[in-house]
Amino acid sequence: MGALTRVPIGDYRDVPETRAVLRAALEEAAAVGRAAGAGLDRDIVAKTTAFIDDAAPGLKPSLQRDVEAGRRSELESMIGIVVRMGQARGVPVPILGLAYALLKPGEPCCETAALRRS
Repeated sequence: MGALTRVPIGDYRDVPETRAVLRAALEEAAAVGRAAGAGLDRDIVAKTTAFIDDAAPGLKPSLQRDVEAGRRSELESMIGIVVRMGQARGVPVPILGLAYALLKPGEPCCETAALRRS
């Protein structure tokens, strides 16, 4: 969410609309993990949400910091992989798919970015 909103965690976690999107993304990731056979706790989304709520309000995760700095990020290993795993297992990932699609063109290693530079 930070990479998409470009604000620290404390600025988006309490916005009802953004929190709903965040929760939906967490639910999607958990569903993909379960479909892949990961032994996730039943309350993993609640635990993750509590972790986010306890984070320092000025926190900017590494993916966000990399995106903001124009550096190659963990987009593929954090979101892209979940999207691909969801697609392969028939698990809908509309929120994560949208986040991936919106962030990918800004990746320095992305084909689109390479074409822009040529």
